Parts: sequence; structure tokens; C-alpha cells
Amino acid sequence: MIVQGNDNPVYLTQRIDSFIREFRQMLVDYPMQDFAQVVATAIVMRRTAALSLHIETLRFWNCISKGEYDFGSRERKARQVEKLTKQDLVDVWDMFINPETAADYTRVDMHMWSAELGCPSSKILRKYPEYLLSLAGCLQSDGISGVDLKTLHLFIERAACEKHLENALNELQQLYAQSGSNRAESAKTKTALAYAIALFKQHAEQPQARHANMHMHQTPEGKWIIDDICKFKDAQSAH
Repeated sequence: MIVQGNDNPVYLTQRIDSFIREFRQMLVDYPMQDFAQVVATAIVMRRTAALSLHIETLRFWNCISKGEYDFGSRERKARQVEKLTKQDLVDVWDMFINPETAADYTRVDMHMWSAELGCPSSKILRKYPEYLLSLAGCLQSDGISGVDLKTLHLFIERAACEKHLENALNELQQLYAQSGSNRAESAKTKTALAYAIALFKQHAEQPQARHANMHMHQTPEGKWIIDDICKFKDAQSAH
């Protein structure tokens, strides 16, 4: 899956993480009547006859190009969809996609930083948690320059004691208003601040490890970052 935007990659990753956490409850709460309608529509789509010989030929060639010669699969898939229940979707989500329940859950994120944003150095990635880099990137998007990560980290520690997000946001605005910078007032900055506070409370201090011989290191959240993909591949081959 490719996701791109004008925001820093760490912020986009946080939005994806948030979606994965919240979508399960959306499945559970999805009205049965609406679910039945979606199923019925999917069945009709698979059973609709080709409107022309050209379309039917494309369907057959698509199967042939994939090395699949089961030309009656559309009808068999329709019969399988007829048996589908909402609980089936929840079970599949928990088994393969939900990081809290999927036994073999593995995900690889590749971040491409634009020249305008600038990619953080390996030293910064090792030292500071990603939620801090996300918030710093959103502040820069608001036109605030010279964001000091150490100062911002200390601010998050204090903000975690606040009961209301609006109070923390006001303090953040005051912090940069004193330096003569623009105000940190965008919706993205507010969202990134909420993520930062929540993740600061959630993540206990984890010991950082480093596999220098594999050219990779561990972030404060316990995630692994590959320093040099070419050297990493060479190390993989050597082992």
C-alpha cells in the first residue's frame, strides 16, 4: 500500500496506526442492515453477466495471464460471499491485521522524506521517539522554524499531566508565541499533539538495542530501523 501526502511520513504512519486500532470497533458497530446491503451488492457484481464479448474476453485473458484457468470462479466467489457474516470480517481482522491479536503480525514501513522536509539523521531517530518527530514536523508545516526536539520532549512530559488536550495545545502555542514564531494551531498539529501525549503515557521506557553488524538499530518505541538498506542486504546474505 502506498500513502503519500504533504505531511511528514511519521505523521502519516501515526494516522495509519490510528485507523488500524479504531477500524475494528467500526466493524463491530456496523449496522447489520447496511452490512447485508453491502453483501448483496457484492454478489450482484459477481453475478452480473458481461455486457459485451470484449469485456468477457478481457476477464478470461486476465485469468490466463495469472495462470488461473478457473473461469467459473466468479460464481463460486458469489456463493462464498453469500455465506459471509460480519463476525467473519471481525475474525479475519483480528487474525491477520490487528497488531494486538494477530499472532504473526509483521509490518514494514518505508518512509520517503521530501527534500523540503528533510529526513532526520540516524542519531535523532535513535534518540527521540517517533511521536516527537511527527509533532515537530507538523509544527514546521505551520511555519514554525527552529523546533528544538529536546525542548519539545520536555514539553510533552509536562503536557502528559494535563487533563484536557486544549490546555496542552494552548501551552504549546504560548511556547512558540514567545519565540516570535507562528502559532501552532492547525488541525494536524492538534492531532499530532494528542498522539504524542497518548503514546508518551503508553510507552514505558524501553532499553534500546543495536545490531551494528546488521546495520540496524532500535527506536525508543522498540521498532527496528535499517540504517543502510544495501549494507543490510549484504549482511543478510552473509548470514
